[in-house]
Amino acid sequence: AFDYFSDPTLELATFISGSGVDGVITEFPATATRYLKSPCSDLNKEQPYAILPAEAGGLVVVADKEAQPPASAPNPPLEAKDVIDPPLPPVANLAASNATGGAQSHPPPASGTVANAANLGLSLLAMLALGV
Repeated sequence: AFDYFSDPTLELATFISGSGVDGVITEFPATATRYLKSPCSDLNKEQPYAILPAEAGGLVVVADKEAQPPASAPNPPLEAKDVIDPPLPPVANLAASNATGGAQSHPPPASGTVANAANLGLSLLAMLALGV
C-alpha cells in the first residue's frame, strides 16, 4: 500500500507538491526531469488533466476487506493506573534492637569452603582410583 500504485511519477508529485520543493535529487533523473518538464505537473494551471499527489488513506479503499485495518482498537485504552507503578514499600530495618537500644550482633554466615574442598578431594580420589 506504500508504493503509490507503483508509479514513480505519482511519488514525485506527492513529494514535490506536498513539500513545496523546486527540484529533487534522485537515482532516476530522467523520471524527475520528465515530471518537472510536464505541463501536467503544475497544479495552478487550468488544465483538463493534472498529476495530483496521493492522498493520505487513498489506498485503503482499494485494498481487500481482509487487508484493511480493524474498525476499532483490539485492546481497551490504557489508563493512568495501568501505566504508573505504585510507590515502593518503605525500607525494612534489618538490624534488630535489644532492650538497651543497641543493635544485636548476628554471627556471620558460613562460607561453605570446607565442604566444597572435601567434595573436591573426594572427587579427585575417585578419578584417581578409576584411572588406575
